[in-house]
Amino acid sequence: MAIERLAKAFGQDKEIHIERLYLFELCNGKIIRSGRISQPTFEDFIENHETEITNLKQFRECVQQFETSPIFQRHVNNSIGLVDLPKDEIEQYLKRNFIFPMLAKLLHLVRGFKFNEKDFNKLYDQMESHLISGSVDFLSLIPLKGFRYDGDEILLEEDLKISPIDSHKLTRLANSGLIDINMIGASFPSHAMEMSFAVEKGIAIDSQVPILRFQEVMRTLRVFKRGVVLCNHMYCFPLSWEPTKPLSILISQPISNGPQYTLSRGEESKLTQVYHIIRSLDHKKDRFLEIAIERFDYAIQRRINEDKLTDCITALEALLLGSEEKSELKYRLSLRLATLLGKTGDQRIAIKKVFSKAYTQRSKIVHGKMIKGIEIDGKKYSMEDLAFHLENYTRNALKIFLSSVVKKITHEKFLEKLDDAIIDPEIRKRLSENPSTSLMFTYDCDGGKHE
Repeated sequence: MAIERLAKAFGQDKEIHIERLYLFELCNGKIIRSGRISQPTFEDFIENHETEITNLKQFRECVQQFETSPIFQRHVNNSIGLVDLPKDEIEQYLKRNFIFPMLAKLLHLVRGFKFNEKDFNKLYDQMESHLISGSVDFLSLIPLKGFRYDGDEILLEEDLKISPIDSHKLTRLANSGLIDINMIGASFPSHAMEMSFAVEKGIAIDSQVPILRFQEVMRTLRVFKRGVVLCNHMYCFPLSWEPTKPLSILISQPISNGPQYTLSRGEESKLTQVYHIIRSLDHKKDRFLEIAIERFDYAIQRRINEDKLTDCITALEALLLGSEEKSELKYRLSLRLATLLGKTGDQRIAIKKVFSKAYTQRSKIVHGKMIKGIEIDGKKYSMEDLAFHLENYTRNALKIFLSSVVKKITHEKFLEKLDDAIIDPEIRKRLSENPSTSLMFTYDCDGGKHE
């Protein structure tokens, strides 16, 4: 019956649909399928009914014209020298793996089994170019959980942006078979990171995905402002027309506690500039800053406050200690941090006391000692309070050090000036000032937690 209906459709010159597509929309946080808009894939139909279909007169005549076309014969002759197979076997392989799928593509143009040499040659050129090329272009969509932004897309680079997940992207994700729509519910993110990249043929695709660029974007978001933004999967779609299956790569990130990440309108250019500064870091000269950013990123993803505290202090050590400094570390760190971030004498004193107490607790944590009640100037602090302050201090310090990269101040010179700023507060102002008003980092030295 299926063959009869197909033959009848050919005779009536009706369009033959070749893709299984649905329309999807995001409604009240849930993905809603609006209804089926096409029939099962033609490739599937051929695979399930190959014998019957190849006996159809229309199909047989079309394939014969394909096989005798100059462009197909050129491909067969080129393949003879590349593989040790007889010509008839090469023809059969090319017909099964490329002509049949291409026939489905051709149906989009001619709406039936009508051989059109111009259209056929155009499609075959595309296929042959792909076969000859050494790489395949992909597009990745990385849904961001906990991310809120009311503006348009944020263009970080030409091939990298953050944009809303519209109906088109939802449909692409849903029809890829990579996600289970029924399991998503109301938790589906509203925005995604979108990144294009090329992979070399013959090498596993998942080993060539630019994970480092993805990490740089996530770290930029976390350094830029407070808030928990996460992702679980990277969905990769081939941009070539030749049937290449999409794939999903699991991104293992722990679920962190904290407020939703909210980016306000007007912050896009600052975020983009921070991203480009992080991207431009010199692996040798700025390694201390890379280490600090990495450890801070780990801290943000920690669920246990003791771990968060430890990672933040490690990041601050990378920033505020020189490579040769080995003594009086707590004193040096607390004094330099207070000088760097405190805007008033009272703030500097408060920062110094909080950091000194946190440093002492870190020592107890790493040596497995019991942590008892924490007090600073008669006020009780929980480990969560200390972790909050250290996260805030580290983020603010990172912003100032990133601005020093723009001003081309070396790490050693920066620390030297910071020590001088203990005596002369005006030096501190110059260290924390930014070279461009468009790159003004704002920060709160205590996060509103204490006076």
